Amino acid sequence: MIALALTALICIGDSNVAGWGLRPSEPSFAQVLDCETSGHPGFGVLRDPAGKAKGQLVARAAVLEASFRRADVVVLSFLTNDVVSAAPVEQIARTLGRRYREAQRSADRVLVVPPLVWVDGSGDVAVSLRRRQITLAEILPDYVDARDIVDVSEIGAAEHADEVHLNARGHAVLAGAIVGALEVRP
Repeated sequence: MIALALTALICIGDSNVAGWGLRPSEPSFAQVLDCETSGHPGFGVLRDPAGKAKGQLVARAAVLEASFRRADVVVLSFLTNDVVSAAPVEQIARTLGRRYREAQRSADRVLVVPPLVWVDGSGDVAVSLRRRQITLAEILPDYVDARDIVDVSEIGAAEHADEVHLNARGHAVLAGAIVGALEVRP
């Protein structure tokens, strides 16, 4: 098991990592984990805000940058923006699997945060996004060791500031889930 007090942890991901209203490195998250963040709002493992193919490059660059710092744990949390894109769910999972394997080369442990389920809205778009998020979460174990997928089932509507961004309570719940994942498997 990784000794959490001595853990160098880097979180790589989207606006929830970069800080939308709250950075994971702020008090609610830091009470549980001390981490460095590399967040890229609007980006995913495939998607970028301009709709171009730069998302893969940004995600890969962030993973490679983390490798130079030699983290004990790398947490990948990119998938919400990819789900919003039109990319096939299998392509998203396959690309994340590549980033996961790249990160494994330089970290003792790599964790993946599955897409947080879209909580608001009952229209066709909201229903479609929820379906894509659930499908992606179901197939992730085909591309990532299931023991390295963080259980985010405790994050519900009360932990969201809006449809996809976490509030202080949500960041604290996510940090606790990451600690739980670290304690499950060395």
